[in-house]
Parts: sequence; structure tokens; C-alpha cells
Amino acid sequence: MGDVVGFVSERHAWLRDLFSVTTRAGVSLRGAILGDGRLRLEVGAGPTTELTLVVRAGADGAPAFARAGQFSVGFEGTANLDARQREMVMRTCGVIERLDRTMPSALDGFSAIVRPSGDPAADLRRLFPFLDVERSRHRETGIDEVLVRATPKCNQACPFCSAPDHDQPDAEALLACFSAVSRWLPGATLTFTGGEPTLRPRFVDEITTARRHAGIGRVVVQTNAVLFATARDPGALPAGPDLAFFVSLHAVDPAIYDACTGRSGQLPAALDGIRRLLAAGHEVTLNAVVSRHNVGHLTELAEQLPILLPGDNRPRLHFSTLMCPEGRPEAAELLVPYREVARAVLSATEQAREVGLFVESPLSSTHASLPACTVPADVAADRPAPEIGAHETGYGTAHTPWVKAASCRSCRETAHCLGVPQAYAQRFGLDELVPLRGA
Repeated sequence: MGDVVGFVSERHAWLRDLFSVTTRAGVSLRGAILGDGRLRLEVGAGPTTELTLVVRAGADGAPAFARAGQFSVGFEGTANLDARQREMVMRTCGVIERLDRTMPSALDGFSAIVRPSGDPAADLRRLFPFLDVERSRHRETGIDEVLVRATPKCNQACPFCSAPDHDQPDAEALLACFSAVSRWLPGATLTFTGGEPTLRPRFVDEITTARRHAGIGRVVVQTNAVLFATARDPGALPAGPDLAFFVSLHAVDPAIYDACTGRSGQLPAALDGIRRLLAAGHEVTLNAVVSRHNVGHLTELAEQLPILLPGDNRPRLHFSTLMCPEGRPEAAELLVPYREVARAVLSATEQAREVGLFVESPLSSTHASLPACTVPADVAADRPAPEIGAHETGYGTAHTPWVKAASCRSCRETAHCLGVPQAYAQRFGLDELVPLRGA
């Protein structure tokens, strides 16, 4: 099939025939992606999809343009079909009718055949809607991080949670995702997140499988560590430089922790889980999302960590800002002006260094970082340079998730700075964003 790449399980061998026969019928297919109970056929010449046909089994109540054997066929990407597009749909329906008996009655599981576009990050998003790719550069080194949202389920209810709504990927999709990342973004970090990823029944097996892919440079597990206290054994995952844990620990005061996590009484289990991770030899970074609940607690957090987590394997410390996704408007009530956040973080950083803890830069995240202009110059120096999508931020009154002041156009950091979330701008304005000059 020429320049196509396939991630096809044995039980979905029929997908290869469908792709081949449809192409021979004169339909320019860019991809055939089976997942979430439907088959998506991308039609378009070159790197652009002009029309996506959506094939569903039976009559499931979804809008349909045509019937083809036991399947219904709809389309996305346009409100109305022109004559040529209508012809493509009818040819595809004809192929499906011809192959109807070889296709299963239920379109379950995951498999895919695609023509790569030349943009690995875009191709990964095409196949796996439960992942995202963040790309950046540090000095001369490119950094790729693939965020795999392994489950929407969580044992906590943080009021500032930034996880988007998404379906839980099945085992086939997850394994295909590991293979695709290894193949298309060799050396990338694969971050297993959620929800709470340790809630997946085969969590240990899936992390082990991801680590076996030579093209995956590193696996990072984002977790609250609660299940590592009892239900998950950190020792079942051998420690090594290819595995790390990024653990949410917003406070070491029980009342503040409860307010931050939306649950009562989980701090002892979280601390026990962290102790077990450290005792097993794992690299652990503790992440505190700074909010109105804990901004005055950060220095105490840094001071208490060596007491609460004794031992030679010391955790690192990281501070994040609120992202305020549109689907969680209540998060805006927990925002703190960035200048105040910066003062609290710098104070906690000084305390952490006094007790021997390493603190990561508050500018080391892409979407949860302070703007560089809100911290001292020595803190802003040598920051990573993330790739910012044009759809993510704009200037002034831009209708984008993040926004920058009009004056930010002249800032030396503007190409790599999101600015502030729209909810932040509406609450505090943009006056504290001051362009940085010079090289």
C-alpha cells in the first residue's frame, strides 16, 4: 500500500482490504482509523483532509447520509457535499457493501492505517484523541513530550483540575499509541496521566510495555500517589533512569490538602505512597499547583518535606500555576496574582535549598508556567523555549485560551510565552505583563 503506515491488530485484518479496495476505487484515502466504536475514513489528496466519512455499525441513532450493508455512513468537515464529494461518498459506500460480509458487525477495538503527513505530532493526534504533544527546545536540544490521558477517572476532585474531557482508551489503542510514539517521535518522553492513571486495572503491565519500546526515551507517571500506599506496589516497576513519577502534593497540612484535592483524609495515604516510591528507588518530583488555598503554605511545605519524607532518595520540587480551562470556570475563584505567586514560589525555593531539596524552574512547564516577566531575570534565564500553537494565544482581546498584552509583541520571549489564561486576564487584567528587552 505504498507510503502508508499501519497499526492493525490481527482481528482487524479486514481494515487493510477496505483501505486497499477503497483506494483502487478512486477514493483518495489519507487514513482509516477504527476507534471509539466507529470507523473514520479521511478523504483528501496530499497532507490535508477535506472530508471525513464516519462509518458506524447498525442504526445507533447518529445522523447518517447513506446506508451501506449493515453500516451507516455520515460525514464531517463540511455542511454540504459538492458533486465530487458526493461521488467519493457513494464509491466508498459501494466498497463497504462489497466487503460487508468480511467486516465485523461491531466496530470495536482499535486499528489504523494512515498516510503520514510529515508532522509526527499532528499524525499522533489524528490517531489518538486521548493524547497531546508538547514540543520545546532547551539550548540546542529538542524536547518532545507526549501526554497520554490514560483514564478520565480520578480518586480526587481538585477544583482546579486541567484534565480535558475524554474517553478512556482501551488496551489496543494504548498499545498502538506506544508503538506510534516510538516510531514517529523517537526519544520522546511519554507522560502517563489522566485522571489518575494508577486506576487502570493493568497499570503496571502497561507501564512495563511502554518502557520496552526502544523509541520511547522516558516514561513519566503523573499521579497523586494515593494508591501507591496500598493498592499499587512501586517495587513491581523496577527503578531506572527511564522511569519517573510526577506526584501532585499541593500541601502537607491536612485541611489545605483536602481543600486542594476536593477529598477528605487522603494526605496520609499520599505521603505513604510517596515514601514507598522513594524507598523503591524511583525518581520523584512533587508538584504543588499554586492557588488561593495554598499560596501562603508553600514555604512550610518545603520546610516539612525532609521531615515527612526522610531518606537518601530525595524528591525534587515543582510549582505550577492554574490553567483555568473553559470547562472548569470555578477554578478562576482560586487564582492568585502572578507577582504574589512568584514571591511565594521564590520564598519556598529558598527554603527548599536550605534543607537540601532541588526545585525546578517555575518556567519549566509550558501551560502551567509563570510568564517570564513576572520573575527575576536570573530565574527567567535559560528557560526552555516551548512551541506555542497559533490557536493557543493572542494579543489584547484575542478569543484564545491564553492572552497577552498588546505590548507583549515587542517582548523577546513572546514567541515562547502563552501569556495568561483568559480567566486570569478577566480577573486581574494584563498590566503586570511587561515586555522583556534585549537578547
